[in-house]
Amino acid sequence: MLKLKQPEEMECGLDIGYQICITQSKLFAYAIEQNYDDADFIKKYMNSDFCNKKMDALWSRFQLMNAAYNMSYLLDEINPAKNNMHYDPEAISWIGWMYRYAQLRLEIPSRDIYKILPLSDMLVYYKMTRTEDAEYFIEQIQTKFEG
Repeated sequence: MLKLKQPEEMECGLDIGYQICITQSKLFAYAIEQNYDDADFIKKYMNSDFCNKKMDALWSRFQLMNAAYNMSYLLDEINPAKNNMHYDPEAISWIGWMYRYAQLRLEIPSRDIYKILPLSDMLVYYKMTRTEDAEYFIEQIQTKFEG
């Protein structure tokens, strides 16, 4: 059975954990600025070795680097499609933050989180939970990962 870490039990600590979430949120926002297709970028990112080896790691310098720096490494691995039509940038940033927070709390690979919570589901969660705190989101998704 899945063991959900309490926020204060996250290996990186709560303050650093929040900073890592912000890093990923800014990366998702930067992808919009670069006109990468939202759905294609997120799917490729969440399934990339970069995400699963660098961002999911217990510690990696990439977890606290700026978006342009991380993107330069990420683009060595993935080639996201271009598209100048985007979802709400606030939604995409929120989704980036929440994907990372879920990974830190659940301690499972990002690619597994994406399999259970693809972008289409996250857009629904954004509409339902964006005004709540992160713990409310975790409560809402937790049962999806217990089966």
